Amino acid sequence: MPPATPLPGTENHFGLAVADKVAPDRRARLRLVTRAALAAAVAAAGPSLVVVGNWADASDREDWIARTEAAGYRLLDTIGNARIYAR
Repeated sequence: MPPATPLPGTENHFGLAVADKVAPDRRARLRLVTRAALAAAVAAAGPSLVVVGNWADASDREDWIARTEAAGYRLLDTIGNARIYAR
């Protein structure tokens, strides 16, 4: 498997926490992705790897696990609080 590169806008976990609070033009300039855009990418099986880790807080962690598995990703490994999936 070739090395994975971050989906644009997901290079840091802070972006997901603030993306919905930033105006769309500024969000584009800062290269932030919203949770809705990330969910759409996962549903479309765009990324080769999905890591459900510390960025998914307790309120939506199970939802992210379910949507990742529903999109056809398979669990490769669990490291601490992070679950690593591949398609």
